[in-house]
Amino acid sequence: MTASSRTRAIRLDRWDAVIAGYALLAALAHPLTAPAAVAVLVPGVLLLALRARRPVVPLPPTARPRPAVALWLGLGVVLGVWEIVAIRWGDDADHPTLSLLADPVLDTYPGRVLGYLIWLAAGRWLVTR
Repeated sequence: MTASSRTRAIRLDRWDAVIAGYALLAALAHPLTAPAAVAVLVPGVLLLALRARRPVVPLPPTARPRPAVALWLGLGVVLGVWEIVAIRWGDDADHPTLSLLADPVLDTYPGRVLGYLIWLAAGRWLVTR
């Protein structure tokens, strides 16, 4: 990695400011309420619409996406099985779902800000790849 590419990788722009501002405002909504659901859905739908408008660039012939696909599929299966098993066993402290594990963090304003920052930054990263 060259010095100029490292500089480009950490450079902030106006969208980073928009993400930070949105996270600060959206975190004011308490978890599991209609405003919180809207605060999650609106940027998700906008990011999906933005990505749908961009042309799909084909992978080069030398690309090998299978290991990445297997990794993401495996992660999704593991998390899905965890959720199903935890829900079937009672969703309690002995068998917590991922949302139950996240509740102590997301019950605080700084935790919600961090959650929204991660959600929005991940969405932006996926849209701009």
